[in-house]
Amino acid sequence: MFHFDLYGNRENKYDFLIGKSLKAICFNQLKPEAPYFFFKPSNNDLYVGYNYGFYIGTLFTNNSVGYDSANDCLNI
Repeated sequence: MFHFDLYGNRENKYDFLIGKSLKAICFNQLKPEAPYFFFKPSNNDLYVGYNYGFYIGTLFTNNSVGYDSANDCLNI
């Protein structure tokens, strides 16, 4: 799998893509690793520390969507 980032506005991107062939673009070869399989370059070593944390659902056991304004006449 290969990856290339192209930033800028639409017109600049079109100009870049029209002016280049696929062979002329310097793609980065990706080697996705389990369990994430990202489609862009990333450092999977950082996720070890991230996953050391806890799931927020264990801290806040009650879930709510908050105030629902679907029936304003009744709620106000």
